[in-house]
Amino acid sequence: MSEIQKEYLDYLPPLFSNVREFRALAEVIDNAIRRAYDDIAAMCDAPFIKYANDSWLARHEDVLGVTPKPSDTDAVRRLRLAAKGRFGAPYTESVLYHRLVELCGEGNFTLNVDAAASSLSVVISAGSDEEFEIIKDMIIRMVPANLDVSVTRGE
Repeated sequence: MSEIQKEYLDYLPPLFSNVREFRALAEVIDNAIRRAYDDIAAMCDAPFIKYANDSWLARHEDVLGVTPKPSDTDAVRRLRLAAKGRFGAPYTESVLYHRLVELCGEGNFTLNVDAAASSLSVVISAGSDEEFEIIKDMIIRMVPANLDVSVTRGE
């Protein structure tokens, strides 16, 4: 148990700590409390895709209508959920930039906006081919239709 939590025997008088039945009872109760705390921690992490466990990732995929591929790793599943679930139109270059930082990481992409030519160019230099395709689809989906969009893979 954590440092904050006491074990069941700590609540009983010292006389009971030597009784075999109370030690067995304490072990069962301590295990149940540990499982309850673990379940509570998992439920607290569940709303956050970054920290969700496998069963909660499946729940997020079900809610958002995302079908995972059998070959998907947890990282790819998280990226697909992040790209699908939270992004609408960015409206500003700054919002798009921060969303790309969240998905790609700082320094793993180049974003160029040419307002005069109504064009947007993104060069992504990190991640697998599948991650690139997920991010590319998200960019194309969220960028306003009046911009010419170019999303390429860099080195």
